[in-house]
Amino acid sequence: MSLALLVRSDNYSEKDKIHAVWAMGQIADSEAIPYIEEFQEKYDCIDPTQRSKMCYELYKAIKWCTSGNITSWMYKKRENW
Repeated sequence: MSLALLVRSDNYSEKDKIHAVWAMGQIADSEAIPYIEEFQEKYDCIDPTQRSKMCYELYKAIKWCTSGNITSWMYKKRENW
């Protein structure tokens, strides 16, 4: 997953990485959950009271990848595209 590679890379800014996590959440693909959980550990976002922008986006992405979001209908059956 190229968004995950972007977040893992040292070549991108924190802002770029936050946008990549946001995109993972927008796509709401359950296959992204292991990557997002990895990033939660990397950014020390295990505590739900953590208030950094990255942690907020990671929590939101997990929620959307688990239960969907308002744009999920756009990505259904994308494997058939």
